[in-house]
Amino acid sequence: MDVEICENCGMKIGKLEMPHVCNNHVVCQECYKRLKKSISPHGGTGLSILAKDMAIIGIFIPFVWLVALIIGHIALAKNANDKRAKDAICIAWASFIFNLIFIACFILGIMP
Repeated sequence: MDVEICENCGMKIGKLEMPHVCNNHVVCQECYKRLKKSISPHGGTGLSILAKDMAIIGIFIPFVWLVALIIGHIALAKNANDKRAKDAICIAWASFIFNLIFIACFILGIMP
């Protein structure tokens, strides 16, 4: 069996030690504990939480959804399994559609 190397700190992971996977990287026990604390319980990072909040705000403030969409895609690029980033992208698109309908109704005179 080949010796595993921690992709975070570079230390060798012994034959009897269990290697861990964090964000698709093999890490040692100590790094896993530290990295696990930096990820929220729902699998989201600070970036994806910000994106989701901005996407919700984007329903009421035009073009904020676009910023949320960009941040959501950046968070998703960092971690493809980030559920909050996926949620943020869906909410951002829903905000866009809501804004589009609102603007169309305003232009057509349906709304005062």
